[in-house]
Amino acid sequence: MLWRLEGVDIPNPNHFNIPGTSGGPVSMLNNKMLSNSDFFTGAFPSDYGNSTAGVFDLQMRNGNRNKYECTTQFGLLGTELGLEGPISKKKGSSFLVNYRYSTFKIFDAFNIKIGTNSIPAYQDGSFKINFPLSNRTKFSIWGLGGTSKIDLIVHDLKEPPKELYGENDRDQYFQTYMGCIGANLQHSLNTKSYAKISLAVSTANMNANHDKVFRDSNYVVTSLKPILDYTYITQTVLLHALYNLKLNSRMVLKAGLINNTYFVNFNDSSRQYPPTLIQWQIRNSYRGYTNLSQAYAQLKYRLSEKMTMIGGLHGQWLSHNNSLALEPRFGLKYIANPFCNFSFGYGLHSQMQVLYQYFAQKPSPTIQPLLNRNMGFTKSHHFVLGSDFNIGNNFAIRSELYYQYLYNIPIEVKKGSSFSAINQGGNFSRLFPDTLVNKGTGYNYGLELTLSKTFSDGYYFLLTGTVYDSKAKGNDGIYRNTDYNGRFIGNLLAGYNIVVRKNNSLILGGKVTYAGGQLYSPPDSAASVSTGDLVVIESQRNTLKFDNYFRADLKLGYRIN
Repeated sequence: MLWRLEGVDIPNPNHFNIPGTSGGPVSMLNNKMLSNSDFFTGAFPSDYGNSTAGVFDLQMRNGNRNKYECTTQFGLLGTELGLEGPISKKKGSSFLVNYRYSTFKIFDAFNIKIGTNSIPAYQDGSFKINFPLSNRTKFSIWGLGGTSKIDLIVHDLKEPPKELYGENDRDQYFQTYMGCIGANLQHSLNTKSYAKISLAVSTANMNANHDKVFRDSNYVVTSLKPILDYTYITQTVLLHALYNLKLNSRMVLKAGLINNTYFVNFNDSSRQYPPTLIQWQIRNSYRGYTNLSQAYAQLKYRLSEKMTMIGGLHGQWLSHNNSLALEPRFGLKYIANPFCNFSFGYGLHSQMQVLYQYFAQKPSPTIQPLLNRNMGFTKSHHFVLGSDFNIGNNFAIRSELYYQYLYNIPIEVKKGSSFSAINQGGNFSRLFPDTLVNKGTGYNYGLELTLSKTFSDGYYFLLTGTVYDSKAKGNDGIYRNTDYNGRFIGNLLAGYNIVVRKNNSLILGGKVTYAGGQLYSPPDSAASVSTGDLVVIESQRNTLKFDNYFRADLKLGYRIN
């Protein structure tokens, strides 16, 4: 998924994330900092590129221009402090800042047990400073960053654990860091057009060390052996310039340029398998840069009072191997009446591969040639058909039927392999396949339904459900379940506000999620020992399934205005 903040494409804004993923256990984003945001799950407009899955486009709100405010919050996932207020009331400038620290770590400091000795420690902060330079020119500086760390220690255990986070044969030390700071300048050229430029720099660091724990028959530790050591550093210079022109009352043109320059330093060595292996096997040892340049143009045309069409073109180029893509986009919306509308969208979308895999080598004690430097973009055709029905002022029913056909997916050249790069990021691990070629295909299709009620009469709810299928084909020529193919997801979110007295209220809320279980593959033990890394039984990829996922959350609050 593509994350965009304040106009630029940022690294994964989640704590404890692994290279190749776009999610994580705890988000660095704080809803108190955000204004209106857009979330696209398919056939997104032409100003978004380098994603075949989805886009989350986020904007920070401005701080209060008239008075100072302070917000504090204590919750299970974080204890936080927020400040905002005017810098100059006369000029309308303001600031907004928020900081959060891991509540789990606070519990640990007071010796409060939370069910595990491996305490996740994380902290994050964000800010935005807004300077209106004139009625026509706006300038702002913003930033987001966070660190996370967890040590999964097993060598001090006196007996085999019944439940454990991580693996039971090793001590694991893992930490991540992400930071991004940028500036935006927007200027109205005249009553019909404006230009905006966003410039930012970001860094994303991830490193881990594993120590193998050897024990005797009495479960007593006999020795520790370092078996895994990796550090991935990606520093990026981000630029997005756009021009928006209202041609007339029916047509709006938008065009822009995006440039992301990635400076990478990847180092990864392992000697995990077999446990007696002495020499380190290098999998990554590369320092250099690559550049992803994008350009787009889009025309929004109102055909009639009821029908609007959006057409556009997006192009992108990756410098280190000259990968090139040109992508048409099209959307149509028909408003049948004030309570009902229908929409259709199509888009061709391309995405570059996970950066570390471009610069990976075959595991060896010495530096080897890069296996997959010349991989091309993964590409996908998206088709989306949607409808919205508003029932009165507060209730709405939405539906979306979608189909995605993916091609140019990297697969192994090895005969009989069922590996497909579409599965990268599906698990909390990195992948080091053999030589890859862009010949794989895959598909996703499904139906989503949403019933919602906006907040009124003291309550709100959101009920969503989806059924879907997700398959991919490797070099063995067989379509198999992808890592994501849980088949169904259901969510219920609801809340109720009870007025206790004037300006005081009791808040009740909850969320329930039920989803298909994660798929996994049985390991080929002999091959894993031979190659020094996990190898699955190719003919049984994603044939096993964990139990279905169920989670219930309860929210209790009291508000004093």
